[in-house]
Amino acid sequence: MKIGAEKFLGDHDFSNFCKIDALNVSNFRRVVLSVKIQPFSSTLIKSQQINDNAYDLWEFEVCGYAFLWHQIRCMIAILFMIGKHEEEPEIIDLLFDSSKGRPTYQMAPPTPLVLYDCIFDDIPWQYDIATQNKLHEKLQAIVYEKAMRCTLSLSLLTHVGLAFVPNIIKNDNTNTNT
Repeated sequence: MKIGAEKFLGDHDFSNFCKIDALNVSNFRRVVLSVKIQPFSSTLIKSQQINDNAYDLWEFEVCGYAFLWHQIRCMIAILFMIGKHEEEPEIIDLLFDSSKGRPTYQMAPPTPLVLYDCIFDDIPWQYDIATQNKLHEKLQAIVYEKAMRCTLSLSLLTHVGLAFVPNIIKNDNTNTNT
């Protein structure tokens, strides 16, 4: 996936990596300045002492100039296919050539995507402290509620898994004795 992600660097035609908005966009060339794929450290998962790779979270960080509609979701979808060995990283080079037709693939889900920074030249941002404090409080409440649900779910998984193992063994022994 990292090899595939690095292919996005530079100036490319991203028309095969977006939802086409022909009424508003005629130039699909975009510049990607940097990409990173790295593990995301979740203290919540670590606090539950779960060593299952199924709970590992990864972060894809991309920096560039002006993204297209659903561009990041489409880029991630292709990277997921590469990660699952359904495609090779070279597919990205082929998709930059829009003359070969538009492929169909499912976009990555929007849920985990976060736009966390925008930079505009010569625009001084003004911040209202009261509004920032309200946002901080709201985010803390959301994190607490989600962390509680996650902790409860992980606890249930642990207890349900342990509770069913003896019953399965007991049922298997009962069936073989009859």
